Amino acid sequence: MTENVIPLTLAIGNIPSLGSTVQVTVTFDDATTHDQVVNIASTPSGFFSSIPSQVTLPANASSLNFNVTVATNASGGGSITASCNGGHATGFCSTPAG
Repeated sequence: MTENVIPLTLAIGNIPSLGSTVQVTVTFDDATTHDQVVNIASTPSGFFSSIPSQVTLPANASSLNFNVTVATNASGGGSITASCNGGHATGFCSTPAG
């Protein structure tokens, strides 16, 4: 276990339809010895209608999950970045084909 971990990968679940809630998984380089705050950012603005600005990686964990909701008027694609301790991981997704 490590005191300060960095995110390695971020995976966004399949988007079945606009307005859907999907799970995001962030995997870190090691388990942490204490709770760590992870900052969350997304682009473009408005692609996700609900997304946390921070999540917490619990002590003894090496990954975390959280949910986001895709806006009902989203188009194209979007990205989410998780960052902490000088590291970051970004995942990309696209709206379903119409």
